[in-house]
Amino acid sequence: MLTAFDNLDQRKDQFRAWLSTSANSVLTERITLLEHQRKSQPNWVLELPQFKRWHEDENAETNILWLTATAGYGKSVIAAYLTQKLVEIHPSCGMSYYFCKDKDGPREGHELLRTLLYQLSETSEALESKAQSIWSSNRSIADLSANIEYIFDNLFLPCISTLPRDEPIFVVIDGFNELPRAQMERILAVVRMFQRLYANSDIPALRVVLCSQPIKSEKTGATLHMSLTSLDNLDNIEWFVKNTISQDIANLFKQGGVDPINYFREHSRGMFLWVSLILRDLETMDTYEDMKEILDNPPDKINDTYQSILERLHRDNHRSGKNWIREIITWVVTSKRDLTLPELEAAILVSQGKREFRDFRATVGKCSAILQVVRSTRANQHIVTLVHDTFKQFITNADQSTGPRYNANIFLVRPAQAEAMIASSCLSYLGHNAFDDICSDDESLETRVQTYKLCLYAAQFWGAHTRGEAESLPCIRQAVFQLLGSENRRNSILQMTGYADLSRRYWLNIPKGQTLLHIIARNGLATICRHLLDQRPNYELYSIDLK
Repeated sequence: MLTAFDNLDQRKDQFRAWLSTSANSVLTERITLLEHQRKSQPNWVLELPQFKRWHEDENAETNILWLTATAGYGKSVIAAYLTQKLVEIHPSCGMSYYFCKDKDGPREGHELLRTLLYQLSETSEALESKAQSIWSSNRSIADLSANIEYIFDNLFLPCISTLPRDEPIFVVIDGFNELPRAQMERILAVVRMFQRLYANSDIPALRVVLCSQPIKSEKTGATLHMSLTSLDNLDNIEWFVKNTISQDIANLFKQGGVDPINYFREHSRGMFLWVSLILRDLETMDTYEDMKEILDNPPDKINDTYQSILERLHRDNHRSGKNWIREIITWVVTSKRDLTLPELEAAILVSQGKREFRDFRATVGKCSAILQVVRSTRANQHIVTLVHDTFKQFITNADQSTGPRYNANIFLVRPAQAEAMIASSCLSYLGHNAFDDICSDDESLETRVQTYKLCLYAAQFWGAHTRGEAESLPCIRQAVFQLLGSENRRNSILQMTGYADLSRRYWLNIPKGQTLLHIIARNGLATICRHLLDQRPNYELYSIDLK
């Protein structure tokens, strides 16, 4: 039985989980990007006239600096660099940042505001206390039913008003152009709210940096805009190559009488991503002849580079190896959050109906030109993520003029089919008899999570993968009814979902009595819900209790 102190701790944990909903994924992205910039710091950005006016001129016309460049330029690295450099210049400032990704993680306006407040609360007890007080007393903010303007005016503004007024608050937002249009517009709506705070003496000075590709939108408002070119970062690329190229690859260049620094200065056109992809691809080669094939005919565009990498994967791997690679790519591209290595391994095994890999990390390593294994801030785990989100746009494009073609087309990810495949895998995984009932204590829940590596992901996201076209598939509907027909199984899934959200023991005390309809509605499965109510399937077959 929980004591009053336990209840206070529980509320605190629930609030922190609510506020930090996207904080871990954003922090992991920042750490990864900072590692990239460590090899070649973009100090030149500090000398840009627009940056100086935004940073130093109190009479600047706006508090928003917007840096744009083409895909692969290195904008995210610049954004991460600024989150670090601005703190060095202003040690007592408030620093917050948000790296947008086209997953079910960071993408909404309220997630942006909560993430920024969470980061600022790390150095301000007053802000955290204010935020928790508002969360506790304002239900429409706590359940996020309020619109973004209301959340901004009644949560964000009161919270930042608790911070000292003699130091600025910096906000760095990167990659919002990579989001679907509707989500991007909601992020821009928050940016316009930030603009309204310029010269507001009731709060600390708020300064915002935006980094993105150029976009066609009239809703960005007044900004100091700077379009970055290849001339700006050419020296950076040189330093990047010097600090990244391995001795083996340097020796291959030397064998061919080619200076790698001059080669990449001449061919990169300012695209950091292109340089990084070529270097990653070269690392997979053993002979100068293989390397010469690329160097003599370098791909002109990022998509051409992806095409070349996939063709090489097709050529260098046997049939089963190509199947594993296709499955890995499909899961990494389609997953709703970045998967840990053990989660991804379990996912591939269940979707392929296999028992174990001989060396899964080596299999993932074959894709090292397009995938990276990075250390996550959450539970000190390694996650598998794309080297760049442009690969997702390429690999899911069925148009062979702009997507994978020829032999590379076997790796094409068809989104609807991929969602249905992962939905089926998650439902199948949760159907294991190990999840027939809830865990009774901390130890048993921890053991379950450690033993069944995919259980938390499957419990959290089976509905997200099922939602949409997959709901119309009879095999998916049958799997949902079969899985959720048991109240004990429903409770078990709810417990794992709660644990994944909070990672706290209080979720041993889950709200029971949720019916099949509750769970289906909660996951937004409108098609399945209509089928359940209108078509009236054989409930006895699935042991379904609608009461």
